[in-house]
Amino acid sequence: MREARAAIGDFTVLVHPREPVSVVREDEADNRILECARAAAADAIVTGDHHLLELRRFGGVRITTPREFLDAESRR
Repeated sequence: MREARAAIGDFTVLVHPREPVSVVREDEADNRILECARAAAADAIVTGDHHLLELRRFGGVRITTPREFLDAESRR
């Protein structure tokens, strides 16, 4: 665990969500991802999870595939 934290520590933020979310009924664990994104004030969730991708947005958070994300970033 320490090695993983050290490897990603420079570009991650540890959050402790305080607002429960119940948006995805088919996969309760996906709601935890949404809670973390909200708590972190994330710009995007990059995922291959089809339940999350169906939402396309959650509040101000864009939900996108890795390919869509990389394509959009390369156009910046």
